[in-house]
Amino acid sequence: MLPGASKGRSFANGRAAFAAAQCVLCHRVGAAHEAGGTSGPDLSAVASRFNRRDLLEATMFPSKVARRLNRRAAR
Repeated sequence: MLPGASKGRSFANGRAAFAAAQCVLCHRVGAAHEAGGTSGPDLSAVASRFNRRDLLEATMFPSKVARRLNRRAAR
């Protein structure tokens, strides 16, 4: 799945998917921060902080990743 993820990308389609999947309810993205929620982390420049595998996992299984981060924070 990852090799094909870099081909044929469309930022317009990404924005539409971000809104359709309701990610925008909790997350902000982009320099302007014109829209989005504040209960989730800011996703601006997320690709510079995480590798593609981790981003795919977080997108496909957001609750799994949130549980792992919450366990880390509780230590």
